[in-house]
Amino acid sequence: MRVVFHPAERLAAAIDAEGIRLERLFPHQDGNLLESTIHLIAPGASNEGAIVHQGEELGFVLEGQIELIVGGRAYQAPSGASFHFRSEIPHGYRNATDRPAKVLWVSTPPTF
Repeated sequence: MRVVFHPAERLAAAIDAEGIRLERLFPHQDGNLLESTIHLIAPGASNEGAIVHQGEELGFVLEGQIELIVGGRAYQAPSGASFHFRSEIPHGYRNATDRPAKVLWVSTPPTF
C-alpha cells in the first residue's frame, strides 16, 4: 500500500474544457472512495457547463480566484477560500480573472 506520493509522480490530465488541467494527488484505484486533484485554471477558462453526479465536493483555492456556480447561483472564491456542496446540485466554475487559479479539489466518489 502506497501512502506518500511526490509531486513528480502526479499524473496530469486535461479535461474537455480548454485551459483547465488536473493533477491527481494520488493514482486512481478501483475501490477508492474519494478523489483529490489540483485544478490549474487558466484566465478565462471554465468547465463549460453544469455537472451533476452523486457525492460531495470540497475545495480550497490555493492561488487566484474562481467563480463557483452551484444551483444556478454564483459565488466568488478568492485565494484562501474553501467550499463544500453536494454534487447532485448542478455545479460548475470559471476563472473570470486575468490571472491563473489553482484549486485543491476533493470529491467523492471519484469522477475523473
